[in-house]
Amino acid sequence: MTHNQMFGNAEWVSPSEECSNPYLRKSFNIGEFKSAVITVCGLGFYNFYLNGEKATDDLFVTFYTNYNEFVASEVDQFNLGHRIICQKYDITDKLSVGENVIGFMLGEGYYNCNPPSLPWRLFPVYGSVKLCFNIEITLKNGETVNIVSDSGMKWHPSFITECEGFVLGETHDYNFEELGWNNVGFDDGNWANAVTAEAPVTNFVFSDCPPDRVIRKIIPEVVSKTEEYTLYDLKENVTGIPLFYNDGNFSGSADIAVSEAETLWEKKPPNCRNMRQYFKAILDKKERYFKPELTWLGCRYITVPAGIELSEFLVVHSDIKVTSSFDSSDKVLNWLYEAYVRTQLDNMHVGIPMDCPTEERAGYTGDGQLCCEAAMTLLGAKAFYRKWIDDIVDCQNYKTGRVDYTAPFVGRGGGPGGWGCAIVEVPYIYYKMYGDIELLRELYPNMVHYVKYMVAHSENGLVTSDEPDRWCLGDWCTAEPITIPEPYVNTYFLIKSVNRLLEIAEVIGVSDTAFLTETKKTAQEALLREYFNPETGDFCGTREERLNSVCLSVTREEIEKEYVAKDIDFCGTYQATNAFALDLGLGNEKTLENLVKYYEDYGMFDCGIFGTEILLRVLFERGYSELAFKLMSGEGKYSFGAFMNGGATTLHEYWIDGRSFNHPMFGGCTKYLYQYILGIRQENGSCAFKDIIVNPAKLSLSKASGEFTTPYGIVKVVISRENNKETFSVTVPEGVSARFVYGNTEKSLATGENVITV
Repeated sequence: MTHNQMFGNAEWVSPSEECSNPYLRKSFNIGEFKSAVITVCGLGFYNFYLNGEKATDDLFVTFYTNYNEFVASEVDQFNLGHRIICQKYDITDKLSVGENVIGFMLGEGYYNCNPPSLPWRLFPVYGSVKLCFNIEITLKNGETVNIVSDSGMKWHPSFITECEGFVLGETHDYNFEELGWNNVGFDDGNWANAVTAEAPVTNFVFSDCPPDRVIRKIIPEVVSKTEEYTLYDLKENVTGIPLFYNDGNFSGSADIAVSEAETLWEKKPPNCRNMRQYFKAILDKKERYFKPELTWLGCRYITVPAGIELSEFLVVHSDIKVTSSFDSSDKVLNWLYEAYVRTQLDNMHVGIPMDCPTEERAGYTGDGQLCCEAAMTLLGAKAFYRKWIDDIVDCQNYKTGRVDYTAPFVGRGGGPGGWGCAIVEVPYIYYKMYGDIELLRELYPNMVHYVKYMVAHSENGLVTSDEPDRWCLGDWCTAEPITIPEPYVNTYFLIKSVNRLLEIAEVIGVSDTAFLTETKKTAQEALLREYFNPETGDFCGTREERLNSVCLSVTREEIEKEYVAKDIDFCGTYQATNAFALDLGLGNEKTLENLVKYYEDYGMFDCGIFGTEILLRVLFERGYSELAFKLMSGEGKYSFGAFMNGGATTLHEYWIDGRSFNHPMFGGCTKYLYQYILGIRQENGSCAFKDIIVNPAKLSLSKASGEFTTPYGIVKVVISRENNKETFSVTVPEGVSARFVYGNTEKSLATGENVITV
């Protein structure tokens, strides 16, 4: 939609001088009325009030997108798409006959997120804060009147005196508080008039993506007190808004320290690992509750000055329901399920799946494509991911076909394969989960365009580059320094994407796939030519070749000592290298044998975010389920069990320490709790779980149970193994064709509960 189609004759308005966090208000009178609906957009974020009361529970709207053209001209080359998502609310019960006041508190959000203290490349700057709304009121006599934003509105700076692009934190000075500013009867005579702002040049749309809301509340626990500080523990790593209380005895500056760390670094406060987030309040001697207004914090521990209380913590993320459950006799698997759900929800804000809720808050396409199937399995996330797919499309260069590392665009690090493939992988998984074939038809040209970009950046069949001056990562966050070659990984993702496209072409009826078939053949031949040793069965070289050819941040002697101490043969299977090839159907019998032997000896993960997910799938699919189970449930140095034993309640960015303790990317494998341990998978050619096979893995796991919600209803499996007897209870929703396969046992399943004993 155009601006006029969305807002009619409403004007975009801004403060008359630069102000990051202004109040804007307008008074209006109405007669007897039947209904009232507002169409509204505030850029970046806004809180919205009618007659002194907050008019909606939604937080951190407007949703994050590539709003409009960037201010910085040097990024015009990227040729991206742009759209702004507007909100529509029924406000009938919020208005009164007679005088009314509508008020807004604006913040920069992602629209003008440019804090100079951020140590990485900054977000694009889209413009200064602005607002537009149109209230359509239907009177009792049937007439329609419109109350719109215009330059007659009044504005004033709010008590938020500093907000570093909302990512880092806020500073409030309550000496500048304007009591009653958003209600009838307030004297705004000393407020300035707003000015008309230029309407963004973009596509205005609506979305059913769930907004951020307060989901639940946590009562914090006092860990320690001194004469200067009180340290609080939320008992879990979460995102949201802390609510503080001052009884009136504290005045002056209150510096609040927050930390997402799962362990305390010292025995006395302030002892939090601060992720550069902060909240600072300059208080007067008034009793009050106070909190951040236009940002969230990601933390477990909060340290506040003595005299201030942390009353409660409001857990905030996208209003997405958990539509699954999992329990087993293994404590690590149970922890993995709970930690992934918490981590994923903590990273679902403003309509995007984030890498972390603290430092970066970006929709990395690598992390997002890796976790999308797990999230769609465990959570009611359909509308959320439909919105994000549009963000991915907007971040594809419509001239070259390149897909950026983040969606919406930020311009940070990643690679053309594991990140760019989101343009193929996320719509494909969305189709498999929900059956939206029209989405595949719509985006098939975009997917092919991406493959052509990858081919254009290939040499002798291998993907070797991205755009100049951009990263070109392969795998990421391996346990030890990355030694798996980037072209190997990026070419893997090229072939995987082509395989997806060949399947999609068949689904939507595209017959001309010669380009895809030839691309796949060329890339496979290149992987075999450049990386495969048929005598050893390994990919990417021998132990000696890798140690001598890769520049590592640790010495050869340190690596050798590590492996000699474990009596492990450092063959070509390191960092799941062989698993990448096997997943594409490449290699020989030795390739799988070496992979299995290596991880049986090693007993934990050494691979990165992509290799971990691929390794487990390859082992499960090829009958080595017990080994996959032991890796998932292991407690070695590099394992989910190590996270658990370290007291973590969320997944970490790195296997060891690292900067972020709330990163979902290693949790993409959580889907295997359902697909292999419980055995719930779709039949070949099925989508939306219309046709399923329940084929549990044979494991030394005595009990496991779980369920998740499909478009047809809940599928549930309960497994019990005891006294040489295995019992399976499978609940099938109506309208689903299902069969059970376990060893030599195979039978059709009926609607409702089915009990099978083996």
